Amino acid sequence: MICRASVVWGTLFCNAPISTWPRMRWNVRLGDYLSPTTVDWPGKCAMIIWFAGCNFRCRYCQNASIVPPGSGRECALDELRSAIKDNIVWIDGVVFSGGEPTLQEEALTRLSAYVKERKRGVLVDTNGSRPEVLERMLERGLVDQVSLDLKAAPEKYPQVTGTSPAAAAKVLESLKLSLGSKAVTEVRTTVVPGLVGAKDIESIARLAKDCDVYYLQQFRPEGDLLDKSLASLRPPTHRELMRLGAIAKRHMAKVGVKTREFGVQYL
Repeated sequence: MICRASVVWGTLFCNAPISTWPRMRWNVRLGDYLSPTTVDWPGKCAMIIWFAGCNFRCRYCQNASIVPPGSGRECALDELRSAIKDNIVWIDGVVFSGGEPTLQEEALTRLSAYVKERKRGVLVDTNGSRPEVLERMLERGLVDQVSLDLKAAPEKYPQVTGTSPAAAAKVLESLKLSLGSKAVTEVRTTVVPGLVGAKDIESIARLAKDCDVYYLQQFRPEGDLLDKSLASLRPPTHRELMRLGAIAKRHMAKVGVKTREFGVQYL
């Protein structure tokens, strides 16, 4: 059988079904995995796999322990395949999150193909920093939904994410790729008082106006925060978030607000 292949980061990728790939011991830096859950993919029962390692340093990140590149544990893909297989009758799909899953393209691609061959859905939860990976996966039909975090207005990316100004351009490229594909595009922003506010929401809503759904998420000063100084920060109120949601709704068809007090509310 002849298939198209390309070398990425010294790794061979093939368009053939995963069942025909060589049986080699591939590993992934893993944060954890959990199944089943109805929280991370609204309307579906899904297994979630957290990849370790992230190239952003968002101050309000609540998964700080799996941000460093050497964090988590080394896990054989066969362990994750077995976990997926054990849960396959209960789940509608698998959510790949992190950390940043696209940093481990080999593992992400292989696991997504494994899920798709079993007629289940794949959601990739990404910061959008590696559009080239997303593009390859979308071209192969390995992604059913892209959940893209737009952290702030593009000009504020260095301040909010600890990255270079070029990072925002990569994220917007990922947004464009997702919108131009058959995948559902979900965009999310975590509202952090003093860091992400009305001007950011206005900017993001204009840029992502064609997405399928946009969620405003309530920052909570708890969990494994990357910036411990934010632990004393007051979370945005429901009223404040609804006001920001109204700003986004001027440009978008479907806007949801997520709070601990009221769950998800659509405007």
